Amino acid sequence: MHPKVVILLLTKGRVPYTLRVIHTIEANLKYDNYSYYVADGGSSDADMFEVLDLIVDYGADVKYHHKNLTAGANWNRGIKSIYNSDADIYLRMENDFELGEPLDILPYVRVLEDKLLDIGCVRLGLLPIRLDIQTHGFEGRIYQEILKMRQYTWSGNPCLVHKRFHKDYGYFSEKQISPGDAELSLDHKVRSNNGSRVWRPNELGDYGPFKHIGMEQSDF
Repeated sequence: MHPKVVILLLTKGRVPYTLRVIHTIEANLKYDNYSYYVADGGSSDADMFEVLDLIVDYGADVKYHHKNLTAGANWNRGIKSIYNSDADIYLRMENDFELGEPLDILPYVRVLEDKLLDIGCVRLGLLPIRLDIQTHGFEGRIYQEILKMRQYTWSGNPCLVHKRFHKDYGYFSEKQISPGDAELSLDHKVRSNNGSRVWRPNELGDYGPFKHIGMEQSDF
């Protein structure tokens, strides 16, 4: 059995989007040992349990919290719960990114499990322009290392995150700020400190397998 990966699904409202995200994960994620953690920052009870019921219908294990929190506090609560269980890696998913094509994450889990590489995060979403990148090879694949020179070295797009990443850089700001600002505050800590590196598989192309599915804003 391969290492456990927990899908950290970040939600608040937008339940049709959330259900769509789950359907695409179940259709396209290629991995043999995963479960879900739903970090819900204050949806209605009806929305929350509709999401949980769908995951259970697919036969997947799920844990959750359901509490009115800031975006950063919501994310941190989910991350810490995962790392206090039996998993060292989570797949970060917000409820407006669908997995639009098949994705085998085993090679990227192997990157994170290799202690000598010291990789904290494998980015799976698109890359903004003007990043500084250095290429590496591992097990027959090319990876792009995002050098700590410009904003968005780390971003809130879908990614695999090992616990060493948060050990090195800490967690999200829990202040009453926008989700985007909470993500930027963590990116700043990544760029300002030595620690585990951020890689992205070159084979994912320009945009990667995840697609943004709507412009409706969350309630955070």
